[in-house]
Amino acid sequence: EATEDMPVSCVSWTDANAYVDWLNTLDPAAGYRLASESEFEFAIRAGTETPFYWGASEAGACAAVNAADRDSRFRWRNQTCADGHPDVAPVGAVPPNALGLDAMVGNMWEWTADCWNPSHAGAARNGAARLTGTCDSRVLRGASWDDPVENLRSAHRVAIPTNRRQGNVGFRVARDP
Repeated sequence: EATEDMPVSCVSWTDANAYVDWLNTLDPAAGYRLASESEFEFAIRAGTETPFYWGASEAGACAAVNAADRDSRFRWRNQTCADGHPDVAPVGAVPPNALGLDAMVGNMWEWTADCWNPSHAGAARNGAARLTGTCDSRVLRGASWDDPVENLRSAHRVAIPTNRRQGNVGFRVARDP
């Protein structure tokens, strides 16, 4: 059931950018935008260098994120634990990471500003969004409530077409300093 404390979902990249554009009409100096893929990974890692932001192994996933666990309906579910949410969880259901950010991994895949490229070769070193490559598909980061543990790695990334809406895809807004 959708409630006010649920994350946004079923929005395309185009929808997410329309929302950002609308926010910027309210305060043109605010600099609202989608985060770059690099910024998103920085926020996921929260200062860690391990494969998962909570550590080096898959153990501990259910205490840190909402993903496919023993209560989910997926055959790839993590049988070792339950996070309390067989599908999408409300905002604040998992502890924030070391930067104080909620659900950077799990719960919802999130759109970034970057065009899809199969690797990071040629990406800007300053963290700017990559606006070349396959731009009719954009990078998603963070994995979701229906993903297996291996997809919860801080470096995991996928892409889907900019006009696709899915129940496990949302976005969050970044702001220029």
